[in-house]
Amino acid sequence: MNWIPFILVAGIAIAGCEKMINTPAPRPGQLDEQIANTRSTTPISIGQKWFSTSSLTRIGRNAAFGFSIGSKGYVGGGSGGPPVQSPRSLADFWEYDPTTNAWTQKANLPLGLERAASFVVGTKGYVCTGYHVVPPDSPSYYDTNVNYLFEYDQASNTWSQRSAFPGGARDGAVGLNIGTEGYVGTGNNSGEFVKDWYQYDPPTDHWTRKADLPGSGRMFSSSFTIDGYGGFVCCGYGTGPTDFNDVWVYFPASDTWGQAASLPGSTREQAVGFSYGSTGGGIACGLHYAYPGPNVLLNDYWYYQLSTNQWQQRPSLAGAARAGAAGFAINNTPYIGTGWNYNGNLNDFWYLGLYLF
Repeated sequence: MNWIPFILVAGIAIAGCEKMINTPAPRPGQLDEQIANTRSTTPISIGQKWFSTSSLTRIGRNAAFGFSIGSKGYVGGGSGGPPVQSPRSLADFWEYDPTTNAWTQKANLPLGLERAASFVVGTKGYVCTGYHVVPPDSPSYYDTNVNYLFEYDQASNTWSQRSAFPGGARDGAVGLNIGTEGYVGTGNNSGEFVKDWYQYDPPTDHWTRKADLPGSGRMFSSSFTIDGYGGFVCCGYGTGPTDFNDVWVYFPASDTWGQAASLPGSTREQAVGFSYGSTGGGIACGLHYAYPGPNVLLNDYWYYQLSTNQWQQRPSLAGAARAGAAGFAINNTPYIGTGWNYNGNLNDFWYLGLYLF
């Protein structure tokens, strides 16, 4: 088994505080301007908190997918409402621009999808597997798992269908990219929690079976990638029934897995993972399944530091606790929104920003 080595990486310490300046939410990146315009004799302390952004249309949704390409974030699909009791799989697809704090609708997915896996390679986004539901009040009502792979070309704003995922139709799978390759695995395959793992090569449109996840079969896991190191698969839901808090790292060069430090706090499923480049990653929110109950919705946020193989708790989401949210990171700033709580589907969106105090 591969073990994570101790690597010294420079980082930024975030100060805690008791008193905050009551100022409007800055746009991401605005803090640098504020510091530059502050007199050198003025003491400066920096903290983190969540700021609200524009909501994603008027339609609440959960189990949507999210990813970023360059300086833009994307969210699409999901189970839409209201009412939450009559779900339908959505096919709409939206682009978020942090400089204007605005959402723009882009080309629809070829098929309404929820609980799909996604990853990005270069300037193209990929959405794979998932669950398709036609509304129960429709004369042609049906629901089914799928194994489709759809590719989004940012430059042309078009979707195209690529080679189907070879592991079979499933939902609740997890996806990530490592370098120029995409990876998809785990999920619910015809009622079975699986732990298989596949690599996708975009230029050849070819899938290759890789080493299985060493832990239990599961669905609703979260993921992130640390550049130059590996891909992380975290938590999820599996046989028991039970939730997990284990964290596994895939190393593509050797086609092997190593185990990282488990996520502190609650075991969970339906959380959101964030990639931050070469130093770490993050996990936020989710559902803690407690048999025979009660289940607990979460709003905590954890940052994983590669150099120490440790998790650090950062500010909890300022919005409602939730599961099934969508998220992405732009320039190392995490964004999270949508999802569900016991009042129904949500459409709010938030980002974790820095502020002066």
